[in-house]
Amino acid sequence: MVVDLFVEKEHRKSGLIRKMWNEMIEKEKPKMVYGTTDISALNWEIYNKFMISFGFIPYTQEDTIIHYYKEIDNG
Repeated sequence: MVVDLFVEKEHRKSGLIRKMWNEMIEKEKPKMVYGTTDISALNWEIYNKFMISFGFIPYTQEDTIIHYYKEIDNG
């Protein structure tokens, strides 16, 4: 089980997160993936936009945490 994907700032926009994502989906074959964004974090709006652009759907918010889900079609 993968708990978190994180790419250090200097490697962002390099395609690394897409590579890590594809490897995770291929290996784990999940039906659903969940994610979170903390709205108390600096520049949280950027991460929110990223999650949505990656196909995640916000479904609830608890305190400062937005929860997202994404259904995965494994063919």
